[in-house]
Amino acid sequence: MGCLRSRTERQKWNDMMPAEKMRVLDLCKLRKEKVAAILKQQQAQLKEQQNSES
Repeated sequence: MGCLRSRTERQKWNDMMPAEKMRVLDLCKLRKEKVAAILKQQQAQLKEQQNSES
């Protein structure tokens, strides 16, 4: 899945102030939660599809 930082965030990381880095980390946490929710939804749909085919 990776670190979930954007290309720009990765490129500028070493030049960022600590507060900026914390904001990026907060954004990464939100991105991770969003990805997890999408994966959970996809798994549920796949399970439902498999059950309907049986």
